[in-house]
Amino acid sequence: MNLDRHYRPNTNEIAHKVLDGEAVLMNLSDGTYYSMNQSGTLVWQLLEAGYSGSDIVTLVCRHWHRDNDTVKSDLNRFLQELQQQHLIRPVADPADKTDPPPFPPTYEAPVLEVYRDMADLLALDPPMPRIDDATPWNE
Repeated sequence: MNLDRHYRPNTNEIAHKVLDGEAVLMNLSDGTYYSMNQSGTLVWQLLEAGYSGSDIVTLVCRHWHRDNDTVKSDLNRFLQELQQQHLIRPVADPADKTDPPPFPPTYEAPVLEVYRDMADLLALDPPMPRIDDATPWNE
């Protein structure tokens, strides 16, 4: 992974929300859903806020006084996993950075949990992608 690149959530294929400090994501086409630990959620929010991988390494190392090589390794593995699952995509034009979200109390390596048990149910009645973008029927 190139940590100098910017990545954004793949909103064409996934829906996502942060609830009580935990990112929850769903692949709308195959029903796979995901959750992240607090550090993973922080990384997700920083990607959304326009930070590159190297920006995230700098922020994490500075905030928690962690070893640069360890954080780089953790982040590289995590971003690779997000990209392999098609949850993020590289972008050429990064968005302007916004303020970082609050940091969790402690650092741990970011973790992505994958759940496939809803795939069969969602195959029978799939959610409609981008439902929030639909025009109300009464207009």
